[in-house]
Amino acid sequence: MSGTNSSDIQTGSVRRSSLVRRASFYVAYHLYAKRKIRRIDHTSLFGLSITVPPTVFHPGLYFSSKALARYVSTIPLAGKHVLDMGCGSGIIGLVAASHGATVTAVDLNAKAVEATRHNADRNGFTSLITAFQSNLFESIPDGMRFDVIFWNPPFYPIAPRHEAGLAWNAGENHDVIREFSRSAMSYLVADGFLVIILSTDAGVTHVLNMFLESGYEPDGTIVIPHLFERFLIIRFRGCAPRHDGEEDAE
Repeated sequence: MSGTNSSDIQTGSVRRSSLVRRASFYVAYHLYAKRKIRRIDHTSLFGLSITVPPTVFHPGLYFSSKALARYVSTIPLAGKHVLDMGCGSGIIGLVAASHGATVTAVDLNAKAVEATRHNADRNGFTSLITAFQSNLFESIPDGMRFDVIFWNPPFYPIAPRHEAGLAWNAGENHDVIREFSRSAMSYLVADGFLVIILSTDAGVTHVLNMFLESGYEPDGTIVIPHLFERFLIIRFRGCAPRHDGEEDAE
């Protein structure tokens, strides 16, 4: 009888964890989250008052927003120009502004842009946060550059079918993430960096390869265990991709 190798065991364990996590999410969604995301909800995070309308990613219900916001609060941002990509309710930009950053916040969902503007006003950051609708970098003025770009991307390789799905589904083969990785470097200052958060339930290796192929260099990863999955906060710096036959400098 043939044996079972460790790779098969590990793969089976990952699949079971994913199934358990999704089942738990389904139960939690119907018992608690569903009634919150179908109406305007109010929450408080990191000392900030946040209003979240329907179809906008709720930072109080989903761990990725809180994990990334906590990371944002730990790095020096005073005087920096920050891009909050896919801003949702604006939580990442609000935390950055509370630490002295000037923030540009963009989202494809018009309701998210409205929520970010409202929450900036409500928390006293009107002068520090500019929010407008954009499909990734499409509406960002040419020549605008950022010290830091933060993004909590949609994780799943599925085409979104409605506004709320924009926060979860990245298109087939993670096409939205691929497009982002191809464009972001052009919007960073020379010593700038970008930070993303990913779930291990969402094809991390495939997504990381997109950034490596686009010429980014990993500059640190934080792994955060959470229930039946792990989250990875990954920092990238841009570096010019080497061409075939290019020699190292003497």
